[in-house]
Amino acid sequence: MMLDLSTLGEYLRKNPDIMRSRTLLQGTLRDIFPQDKLKVNLLLIGFDEDIFSLLGTELTEDRLAKLVRTIADNYGVGEQNAVYVLETWLGMVFGESLPEGFGNQYEDGREFLNRLKRVFGPSSISMQEQAGKPPTWAQSLQSIQCTTLQSLSVADVREVFFRTKEKLMRKCLISRSQDMETWDIVDIHNNIHYSRRPSQLEKNLIIKKLGKGLYQETDFAYIRTSTDMTHSWGVTYDSIIISCGTDAVIPYEEIDDVDSERGLFTDTMTISLRNGRRYVLNEHEMMATPVHDNISDLANFLRAIKDM
Repeated sequence: MMLDLSTLGEYLRKNPDIMRSRTLLQGTLRDIFPQDKLKVNLLLIGFDEDIFSLLGTELTEDRLAKLVRTIADNYGVGEQNAVYVLETWLGMVFGESLPEGFGNQYEDGREFLNRLKRVFGPSSISMQEQAGKPPTWAQSLQSIQCTTLQSLSVADVREVFFRTKEKLMRKCLISRSQDMETWDIVDIHNNIHYSRRPSQLEKNLIIKKLGKGLYQETDFAYIRTSTDMTHSWGVTYDSIIISCGTDAVIPYEEIDDVDSERGLFTDTMTISLRNGRRYVLNEHEMMATPVHDNISDLANFLRAIKDM
């Protein structure tokens, strides 16, 4: 059987063990989307939220709206991507009966947009409709799915990140390789950065905790972590991931503005998202050291990536 989204549902019903194993499902999705890690990771969110338990149940508009909110809040993805997860698994893959606002069998673009606005609020309506030109259904569905396309590579992100960290590399008092590599270990009790590489076991544990099952080690351009692994953050090809008191996966495409501010005791950075959410982070949370770096470096990186 040639596997794609149209045949995936039948294949999974014949092989239920895959539906119970995240590893097996991830391998299957990678076979279907070998060049699209973000789409694979989005669909794995469905597994993490036990989406297969919804098969054969009543899927009301209110129930789906709550699921969209849950996915958006738990994983820091935009509501359009959350809709994509539900519509793809439940509608496209398994052919479940969905409300008109979600089902791709309905071709009335205006009806789709009206329902989207009712469920998610006016912010989900495109500039095209606001200008009095409602898009067709195909254009509306494409606008939801286009946000899942990967536009940056890990190499791109690494290049931008390390260019913004040139000041850090010049000022750093601890010997480290010229490109600083991917891993940065911090002793937060003694305020010292280490150049050592973590063991593979340490890496696996950090990736599992920080990546929340959405990313692998090769997806990260940079990771900073405390020696006890209680605090960590990293940048991937599509998001900044934070587990430093504040837990968040922030896609670059969702960032509206990044601001940094000098303070008496600590500098801060504010990340404002297009949906109105804001994250305020300080240098202590992000494990900066006085000699080594300033959170404005990270803010400059996010601005550069956002503009790309």
